[in-house]
Amino acid sequence: MQKVGASYVMRKVSDYVMAPPKADQVVEEEVAESSAGVPDLDGQVITDENGESLGTARRVAEVAVYVITESRRGLEDQLKKTVEDPTGRVFFHHAEDGRLTGLIYVPDPASRPVPVAATRADDI
Repeated sequence: MQKVGASYVMRKVSDYVMAPPKADQVVEEEVAESSAGVPDLDGQVITDENGESLGTARRVAEVAVYVITESRRGLEDQLKKTVEDPTGRVFFHHAEDGRLTGLIYVPDPASRPVPVAATRADDI
């Protein structure tokens, strides 16, 4: 009887220890890994190219940044070009309660790449 009880307890313990992590734990680990390589500038003094202080950086939580583009390739470069382009536009997206939830950067239509007009072999 003791042998059966001990094997039951050992099976339960091994099932508990060897079970895959719950979904909540996996998401938290992924967020920690993805943000580990990005420096947090909140509270740091930012200087320009001449070393002059521009002020203290403050992170605006829960505000997403978007760029209007046809491709996901090189999003960082596309965002930089749009921000530096004097003819580019910025739109503010607000929630129903008035909170700012997103910044949408729109490049000048003249500087956007021309969409590729492709046809499938079936269409010929």
